[in-house]
Amino acid sequence: MSQLPLNALRTLVAVVRHGGVSRAAESLHLTHGAVSHQIHGVQESLNVALFEKRGRNLVPTREAAEIVSGPSLI
Repeated sequence: MSQLPLNALRTLVAVVRHGGVSRAAESLHLTHGAVSHQIHGVQESLNVALFEKRGRNLVPTREAAEIVSGPSLI
């Protein structure tokens, strides 16, 4: 897996932690669009989906969880 820019990684962690783009944007003092743009860029560069949309909620994929927490050693 390629290395991610630090800002993009920080944004990804915030979206996973806060459960959505709006709350992550608020916590990072960014616009909703800026956060969405960074997440889209990460997905494009890694060629992997990081979230599944379920109704109004974003659910992190296994790949997103591994990026945020690191791969499981088990």
